[in-house]
Amino acid sequence: MTKTNGRIIITTIVIIGLSIFFHFKIPDVKPYEKGDMKVIFIPDDDSPENRKQLITLSAFSGKEGVDIKEVRILYKKAKGEDFKKSVMQRVKDGSIYADYLTGLSKGERWFYYIEAEDTTGNILSIPERIQEGEKQINFYVTFEGTANRILFISHIVLAITAVILWIHSVFYAVNYLITKERHNIRLVFYSVLYGTISFFVFAFPVGGYIAHQVFGQAWSGVPFGWDITDNKSLITFLYYVILIYLMKGEFYGLEVGKGNVISDNNFSYLVILGIILTIAVYNIPHSYFIQ
Repeated sequence: MTKTNGRIIITTIVIIGLSIFFHFKIPDVKPYEKGDMKVIFIPDDDSPENRKQLITLSAFSGKEGVDIKEVRILYKKAKGEDFKKSVMQRVKDGSIYADYLTGLSKGERWFYYIEAEDTTGNILSIPERIQEGEKQINFYVTFEGTANRILFISHIVLAITAVILWIHSVFYAVNYLITKERHNIRLVFYSVLYGTISFFVFAFPVGGYIAHQVFGQAWSGVPFGWDITDNKSLITFLYYVILIYLMKGEFYGLEVGKGNVISDNNFSYLVILGIILTIAVYNIPHSYFIQ
């Protein structure tokens, strides 16, 4: 293994490792509180289509002589609907309560919040209810279909390939900025180009088909919607397409400097910025839904 290849491999492992850590870090679980009443609840925002979604939580009072009278789920499908109520069942006189929401077709969602009431009449709502006219946030669960396994594996492989190629481009860009050896610019350009091609296939034809299988809709981003997963793919792809256009002279094999819109220096800095943007964008939770 050459020294250069070793550096590329180490850089790749560090960047991907940090990205995975920040994306999948263990959540800090804190109880919802109101006075002496506490509720511990970790929401799950997805479920297989047409399968009941089990909801469990722990609710208790820290005040002697005061108990939990009732815990209930208030849920609805559409924004204009009234909430329906379902009383959760207490498990063996303990602090655990359980209930379920009826399964829905893929792509459909239940929006819900939870109320715990103690024997003195105090009510703790989670998420907290806000004043009328303000934007209310609720818990939600999205029901999903099953993706084709081979396509899903291809989806992951293409994504990893794109990231590795883009990391290579950063390494070559740094090499160019340090040494000013122009052969590095060719390596940067083609790492960006092949990484972007891999990303395009990952995000659009393959990703769109998987989205159709899972959510019933191939594309929910701009201009048809505001889905975060689709839009972060679109933002990342457009950024790298612009980079390729700015250095189009490299694609056509023109003489040094001819056909390019920006200088080699600026291209190198934009490539470094690109990997930072990519990591930042892809640490936004996958399939996150903005209410």
